[in-house]
Amino acid sequence: MKDKYTVKEINSAIMFLKTKNIAHIEYIYLHREFLSAKDTERIMYDHATCSHVSVKEVISSAIESGWECE
Repeated sequence: MKDKYTVKEINSAIMFLKTKNIAHIEYIYLHREFLSAKDTERIMYDHATCSHVSVKEVISSAIESGWECE
């Protein structure tokens, strides 16, 4: 797993998880002033698990499910 992913790669992982019916992730846009330093990664919400997820969690789940970064 790489340290950083582009928006295109993150979106690819999200679409992969959605098409495999593993997760249904959507971006949540919040004002930065309302986020603590710990929460800045948690800007996505998975409707399948009803929880906030980080980019790292999305990428990890996609890789474990067979997704390959372009």
